[in-house]
Amino acid sequence: MTNQPISPEAALYLDQAMTLIRQGQAEAALDSFDLALQLEPSHPPGHYNKGTLLVMLGRHADALICFDQALNLRPDFAEAHLAKGNAYKALERYDEALAAYDLALAIRPDHAAAHYNKGVVLDVLERLQEALACLDLAISLRPDYALAHNNKSAVLNKLDRYAEALLSSENALSHKFDYPEAHTNKSMALIHLNRYEEALLSSEQAINLKPNYPAAHLNKGMALDKLGRCSQALACYRHSREQQTDYVNGHWNEALSLLKFGHYAEGFAKYEWRWRLREHLADREKFAGFTLWLGEPDLAGKTILLCSEQGLGDTLQFCRYAIAVAAQGATILLAVQAPLKTLLATLPGIHAVYSDNDELPGFDCYCPLASLPLAFQTRLDSIPNQLPYLSGEAGKVAAWQAQLGAKSKPRIGLVWSGNIKPDPNRSIPLATLCTQLSADLQFISLQKELRPNDQEALAQNPQLQFFGDQLHDFSDTAALIELMDLVISIDTSVAHLAGAMGKPVWLLLPFNADWRWLLERDDSPWYPTMRLFRQPAFGDWDSVLAQVRVELLRHHF
Repeated sequence: MTNQPISPEAALYLDQAMTLIRQGQAEAALDSFDLALQLEPSHPPGHYNKGTLLVMLGRHADALICFDQALNLRPDFAEAHLAKGNAYKALERYDEALAAYDLALAIRPDHAAAHYNKGVVLDVLERLQEALACLDLAISLRPDYALAHNNKSAVLNKLDRYAEALLSSENALSHKFDYPEAHTNKSMALIHLNRYEEALLSSEQAINLKPNYPAAHLNKGMALDKLGRCSQALACYRHSREQQTDYVNGHWNEALSLLKFGHYAEGFAKYEWRWRLREHLADREKFAGFTLWLGEPDLAGKTILLCSEQGLGDTLQFCRYAIAVAAQGATILLAVQAPLKTLLATLPGIHAVYSDNDELPGFDCYCPLASLPLAFQTRLDSIPNQLPYLSGEAGKVAAWQAQLGAKSKPRIGLVWSGNIKPDPNRSIPLATLCTQLSADLQFISLQKELRPNDQEALAQNPQLQFFGDQLHDFSDTAALIELMDLVISIDTSVAHLAGAMGKPVWLLLPFNADWRWLLERDDSPWYPTMRLFRQPAFGDWDSVLAQVRVELLRHHF
């Protein structure tokens, strides 16, 4: 019988083991457990408690043996199933961890800790909705469960549900205020809610509680960066990865900060840390086993695949390097996003262009487009900026010309929204933009899609022509851009396209602009025909548009 009383001598050794644990004498405690179990090998709690001590010592594989011994004696031992799951979790054997948690819950459906830990593993596996459901169950069973509230906040941050993430972090802190991880998740939510001063305060509270916490220093850096305190932000990123040498997000944000300062040698080298980011793991795995080319002088006669791996704007910015790669005698295959395939087929030096879903032929080596600046050791004074390197196809340009008719006024192409999802850094309400339109200019939308709130503004401003349904891909957009005298755009892929075509571009930038636009400049070394208009303070598009209106009235383009 597993519930039979144990001998007084064995009980004494077990009590002695627990006392030694409290005194911090772990190895001696293990000896006491062994002596007790030699006397009572059929005592499940003894095996279980020995296993929990081994977990404390980081010996998770050994702990699993103890938990299995306890479960062989008592299969309905829910706490041992839970502990076994946690050991599997520590060993990153996640499927086995989930199975162990499910066994614990089959015995005790109301086991809050089992629901919580299952949610943590599902979060690691990116099964975020399932993770959220488990954490909610844990909280319903234990409303004061600070750990579950905090992890729910982390999952909601990943799901871009930042207002809910903020509430969950505050719930965690209401039950446990000295909780650095909850302060850090709160700061992350506040950053995405554009509440940067509050985010800074929350990250500093986390650091006060846990001075060597990398994520807290990272979030402090991001808040400072958003506030325009870029030097301090860089110091925070460096501090975060000094606390943990392999801290991917610390290295990545340091790379972006270095590039923003124009420190390209160190910045582009560190930019390679992106491959360790969670969102790039699939791209990394796709090319596992292939040879990465980063500038080695042995390309002549070889076939190299240049591949996109970030946004459309990144592809348009970095595809210029294909010309330099071709000059080394390589046959170049280009794999890009489907909307760019037709356009980039005209890029000089390209042998063939494929979209993301096309089957690729064989190649000798590959290089992601955003790694080409590193391969060519790009510095501010060596950016390949000979324009144009992209152009509109003649037949499509002629078709657009026929549709637009004879030009009687300067033609201005407009882009005011980077995507359908609202983003104050990459969008301006069309109604606001239209207040700045001058009657003696012809305005043409270069956007393919409209946000719902812009539909009414478009209807009320017939001077702005919209051709969204006719812009099937970027080759259509490029042809339309060829007929523009000026393109005015927020930071989006169309701005990169117009810049690559050598068109005059006025780029409207938020207070905290992307790294590629550097700091405190009104020009771009990447696009010599581009002029930058920066917000003087966060969210201040009015000042930017007022400056644009003055320049338009002067026709300074």
